[in-house]
Amino acid sequence: MTITKQNMRHKHYITLLLLSTIFFACGHEVKDDNNTTDKYRWGKKPVICVINIDGTGSYNYLEKAKNTALNIINTLPSQSRIYIRWISENSILDKNNIISAILPGVKTSSSNPYISQKTKDNIDKQKELNNKLKQETIESLISAKSPKANKTDIYGCLAAASERFKNHSDKKAFLILMSDMKDNVGRKFNNYMLNGVEVLILDFQSDDNSFEAKEKWTEELLEKGASNVSFAEIDEQIFFK
Repeated sequence: MTITKQNMRHKHYITLLLLSTIFFACGHEVKDDNNTTDKYRWGKKPVICVINIDGTGSYNYLEKAKNTALNIINTLPSQSRIYIRWISENSILDKNNIISAILPGVKTSSSNPYISQKTKDNIDKQKELNNKLKQETIESLISAKSPKANKTDIYGCLAAASERFKNHSDKKAFLILMSDMKDNVGRKFNNYMLNGVEVLILDFQSDDNSFEAKEKWTEELLEKGASNVSFAEIDEQIFFK
């Protein structure tokens, strides 16, 4: 009976998160105020997006970060390639991979009265497959267990992202970091590069040293070739288009 209740709670949690991501993905017009970030636009062509979620004991907003990642999945263009990984005590390792996927399908419609029934059936099958693949991706993210690492390896995460961008230089690239950005491992990978990558540090966990941290990381990431570096605090409303 206990297992059944846990499964029911998990299903309800997935349903609530799916509903929330659908709401945020509907393209609402947002007024420009101090608590709203409305500037993250992917464009229409497929992109490559590497998302890093802080899985260490010092980061307090894991569920919020997962929800942000779900919003990203629901708004990226079709055929975009995504990698979702943990930031841990050794972030470059393969074991930190949560999801690696190509977002399915193009938008299709079977409402055209002039297409054949066979074509309509094929379109409906493709839509069903697209929905299934996206559902599997979302459920994998929701059920992912944090490594609860004792240390935070930001440089390893940047090096791992750099390798993935290197293999897809034909696509517009985004690097998402959700963390307190406090590297306390100190193992630098000086040869990592982020040429043309837009870096978004979202759900940023701030403290008394946040201003210095923002300046430090902005300067370093721009030096490594990033096209832009921006921060969004934990209480900012983030909308993607």
